[in-house]
Amino acid sequence: MASLRNFYDQFSNSTTLDGSRLERLLRDIVSRFNALQPKDITKRYVETRYLLGYRPSYPALTSQDRLPWMGVANWNNAVELTGAAPEDGFQNPWRHKGTNLPLIVPDEAATDDNQYSWTTALYFSQPVVLNNIYLGLTQSAGFSGTLVYGAAPPPGYATGDSLNDMFLLVHVDDPFVRENRDLNQVAVYKGKFKLTGWSARNVTTDQPTVDMTPALGLFAPATTPLGGAYVELRNLNVPIPESSRVRFSVVIPRYPVAYDTGWFQNPWARSIFSGAIDVLESVA
Repeated sequence: MASLRNFYDQFSNSTTLDGSRLERLLRDIVSRFNALQPKDITKRYVETRYLLGYRPSYPALTSQDRLPWMGVANWNNAVELTGAAPEDGFQNPWRHKGTNLPLIVPDEAATDDNQYSWTTALYFSQPVVLNNIYLGLTQSAGFSGTLVYGAAPPPGYATGDSLNDMFLLVHVDDPFVRENRDLNQVAVYKGKFKLTGWSARNVTTDQPTVDMTPALGLFAPATTPLGGAYVELRNLNVPIPESSRVRFSVVIPRYPVAYDTGWFQNPWARSIFSGAIDVLESVA
């Protein structure tokens, strides 16, 4: 049976069939297909890839500038101020949702424990589909982080256990109050997952030649080659509305000095961070 949305005349065993009705149906068919609407055509999509990356400028130096990594806390006691604080306080005391970790009090004034986030914002004027997210942590000579807890792990973990304290977040800003973090919509969330499950090149051979300084090769311990972790979130199929500002964030921890973790005391300098975001844009 034809859809009433397209044709008024419906034919079945219990209805009459005559020339006038057939002529009217054929006329409706011609009119309908001479004025196709966007919903009548299968949408075609083209993939667009956005690349991002961060390479520390001075590996293994605790005192280096950590920007663009920002503390996740944003209140009076957690930021460095020049002059007085705003009368109404800070608008967004937290930059993200769902990044709580035991043992860490996110406070910029603290000397040894905090959480830091690196955020990349994208604006889409037309609806898109968020398809894939990739994040790589490359570790090599000069960027000697590890993927496991060390000899003095935090409570609840043992030496050699996988790090599971990093977060990957995608937030979509509220369309009316974009700067209010409380109104963000969490579109993608991946947190507290085992990084060793995403380890890359877990072998003991080095690269065949050294052609750059510092060399991307073996570091302490000497049997550890160029490696790291490579996280893939594929086929997400997350619709993003038109006129949306999307924030992709990576959140990493810095534990108190009493604990030995693969992040050490300068987690932003222990890996080369790189990533990609794939979105599908309609061309129909």
